[in-house]
Amino acid sequence: MEEYYKTITHPDGSRLAFFSFEGTEPGIIFFSGYKSDMNGTKACSIELFCKEKNISFTKFDYFGHGKSDGKFEDGTISRWLEDSLLIFDNITIGKQILIGSSMGAWIMFILANLRKSRLAGVIGIASAPDFTKFFIENANPKIRKELKNKGIYWQDSYYSHQKTPITSKFIKDSKNFYILEKNISLECPVRLVHGLKDMDVSYKRSIDLGENILSSDLSFYFFPEGDHRLSKPEEISALIKIVEEIL
Repeated sequence: MEEYYKTITHPDGSRLAFFSFEGTEPGIIFFSGYKSDMNGTKACSIELFCKEKNISFTKFDYFGHGKSDGKFEDGTISRWLEDSLLIFDNITIGKQILIGSSMGAWIMFILANLRKSRLAGVIGIASAPDFTKFFIENANPKIRKELKNKGIYWQDSYYSHQKTPITSKFIKDSKNFYILEKNISLECPVRLVHGLKDMDVSYKRSIDLGENILSSDLSFYFFPEGDHRLSKPEEISALIKIVEEIL
């Protein structure tokens, strides 16, 4: 990673890493997924597009992610929402198009509901709202036992050799932020993008999410061969076109 990022201090003293540049409005802010950072393929591709078009752009690392302070295992939806609001309120200017990937889409929609007056558009990529609810519902006795006794379960990843930690603290906190049972009213374009071959979060989650979004401009985009990452060149090109459509 290039050492071009800056930091902003959270009220608890920890530092959050971010990258931002000013251009035309509306700007674009990117919300990364669970255990991802701001240097993922999608974030960097959108960053490059914004540089070429002179569009304001912001991306950042949540607490315990990437270049930000903290241990990942100490993170919760509460904390990562705080981080997102800190960046949104203090770094971005004017109307924004919000783009969230996986868990980032979950956090993004919570934030969107709190900052409606500053929205120019919302794009959910492989949205994973309430994913902890489904994780627990489908957890076998071994997983439940580890969460109860150790407070943490290390889950195999379909895309990486490294296991991903899921803590009981994170699961408990996340219950306060479930959105699939609630209506989300947004007066801006909303785009929900998902791969039909997503092995982590079914494309049906985006459909369920869309059914609860009250917007006069809501569209779905499904990639027949797309997986959870949606980071192949042709998929990135399609994502950029969706951004251009809102702009």
